[in-house]
Amino acid sequence: MKIDTIICGDCIVETEKLVDKSINLTILDPPYCSGARRDAEKSVRGKMLRGDKFEWFSHDNMTTNGFQWFLRNLFIALRPKLVEGAHFYVFCDWRQYPILSAILESAGYRVNDLIVWDKKHFGMGSHYRNQHELIVFASNGKPRNLNSKDKSNIIRYSTVTIKKRIHPTEKPTSVLRYLIRSSSNKGDLVYDPMCGSGSTLLSAHQLRRHYLGVDLNPDYVKMARGRIQSTPTPLESLVSSIDQEGI
Repeated sequence: MKIDTIICGDCIVETEKLVDKSINLTILDPPYCSGARRDAEKSVRGKMLRGDKFEWFSHDNMTTNGFQWFLRNLFIALRPKLVEGAHFYVFCDWRQYPILSAILESAGYRVNDLIVWDKKHFGMGSHYRNQHELIVFASNGKPRNLNSKDKSNIIRYSTVTIKKRIHPTEKPTSVLRYLIRSSSNKGDLVYDPMCGSGSTLLSAHQLRRHYLGVDLNPDYVKMARGRIQSTPTPLESLVSSIDQEGI
């Protein structure tokens, strides 16, 4: 099994090919679970719509029920590939949390907690404005201990600004590094089966973890590979000092 690579392909098919008990940490940001597809289309209307250089998402032609079934099949394929106690983080919003939690449990995972990511600034709208996103913290069986005992389930990091964003639902590497530091060690394998522009993989690379990613969109695969190849592995102390500014 090749590691430190990004595969262009179907995430379920490629996950099934992985060696059993080889993955130490998985981070997933499924497009339908963030509620961001509609928001992303609003935020860049007139700049990049369907049919332009990049598609919005690889699975945006599915119904909601179809995508939930798709996720469950992915979760079932993934679980044998995780080491015992491996952590699994899934980004979502308040609409999707109940069903996502149920899907994880039905696929054999243990749901341990719900992390609230405070983005520091609220979005647009005429009602209560959204300032947070949720991260489901699950595991393959009883979770291994976090690398620090002093962890709140509320974290505060700013989002990637629209001008700097290269993917509609791009997550800041500071958030991803926080999760990776909490749930893995140097030399561990971090997996993202729907890696998009590669932010999780880049973050793992920066923290001297091995990485493996899959995405169906060849343009995003090319972009993710380029981001990692052009980013040297920094001293972890430097990355840590940068991340502290966002807490």
